[in-house]
Amino acid sequence: MGETWTGRRSEWVALADDLVEGALARMADDGVRLELEGVISENGGRSDALEGVARLFQIYAFTIASGASRLGDDARSAFLRALTEGTRPGPDGSPAPWPEPGEPGNQNVNLSAIALGLRVLGDDFWLALDAEARERIVRILQLHIASDTPENNWVLFRLASRSFLQSIGRSLPEDDLACETALRTVDGWY
Repeated sequence: MGETWTGRRSEWVALADDLVEGALARMADDGVRLELEGVISENGGRSDALEGVARLFQIYAFTIASGASRLGDDARSAFLRALTEGTRPGPDGSPAPWPEPGEPGNQNVNLSAIALGLRVLGDDFWLALDAEARERIVRILQLHIASDTPENNWVLFRLASRSFLQSIGRSLPEDDLACETALRTVDGWY
């Protein structure tokens, strides 16, 4: 940075922009995973791919929502492609590059990061996805809400997915029940 760090919001946004730009420079040719050094986690490469993009997407969403980000169309296009291709099953019926709820991995946390990012970005980003990608994402988030979740802070992750689905008019009655149960679970925690 070269300058004295003061901790101002503009510095945090610039730092987040640098992080997103640097990570997107490591995006694999398939557009659904970051090519980072290190070993594959015990959750497997598909879960790691989802995790890397989901966490980065969440940072991207908040920097864009700040109104002070310098990230432009290239970053937006990269995330639109990642959400489209990461959820698309193979032409031969093989699983999508990213795992769904119920498969081994850390989808609970990562899908909530995507849902939160979509909620923060709003209709402009959501409607830029093609209709098939939107339907796949809705289906996966509905599975996420209905999935078994340990009775700990993870129940809050389902609420992020429900909040997004409600914002686009796609919440289901059974989502309400799952989230009502989640809220009862956390009652008194905070």
